[in-house]
Amino acid sequence: MRANVHSAQQLLSGFDAIYKRVNRGEDIGGWEVLVLEPGHALLEKTTPHHCKMEEGLMEEALRTLGIRVEVSQPQCFRKGAESCHFLLRSQVTDQRWTG
Repeated sequence: MRANVHSAQQLLSGFDAIYKRVNRGEDIGGWEVLVLEPGHALLEKTTPHHCKMEEGLMEEALRTLGIRVEVSQPQCFRKGAESCHFLLRSQVTDQRWTG
């Protein structure tokens, strides 16, 4: 992945395509970036996978770019919301984030 992705912005913008390619499907839910700013992002998730697993994947993917993030989930469909939202916060706001 590092050979093709050089920033959090690239990774998060392409997360839906990565998800669908790895899981070999199109009608399997997905990811949408709602907010993307240096050190801050909000993504909407409509996939069937457990949220804790997805949080870990996102944290580790960003860690390969030298970016530590705090991931929280302000809403989850398992708690009655229509979709899950993932809030990412990082102290990193340089080219590792904005590329």
